Amino acid sequence: MTDRTAAASPALARRSAGRAFSPGSHLHRPEAGALLGLLAVTLFFLIFGGTGFLQPAGVESWLNVAASLGIVAIPVGLLMIAGELDISIGAMIPAGSMTVAIIAGHWDQSIWLAIAAALALGVVVGWINGTLVNVTGVPSLIVTMGTLFAMQGVVLGLS
Repeated sequence: MTDRTAAASPALARRSAGRAFSPGSHLHRPEAGALLGLLAVTLFFLIFGGTGFLQPAGVESWLNVAASLGIVAIPVGLLMIAGELDISIGAMIPAGSMTVAIIAGHWDQSIWLAIAAALALGVVVGWINGTLVNVTGVPSLIVTMGTLFAMQGVVLGLS
């Protein structure tokens, strides 16, 4: 222990000794809202979800849905943290599904080729979105809304 740490330790001990744990002080933190929301939703489904909610089959069921939503929500959340917004994701999910269906189902190609093509479509559309936002200076909400409508039209036309 250094001299500086030794000198600071008694002062730190005196400051923290007078304070007791207070749950109310922690409720003002941003993380408390997420935790309270999680507890409320869990309690709701424990009451109204029936007996199978916490059984292995029930947990598997809701984790399957949570995984699908999480795969989409994490990149969108990262964009929101950066101050941008991508709403074209709502059309890119069906576009990727349609790409896989056409290549693997209709054209009878390998599923791996179809998955690679769907990922490549996502990369190309994302690159177009990013380029348009950076070059034109138009807000990402507007650019990705245009991409959303364009991709919905492509999916509708191909179906």
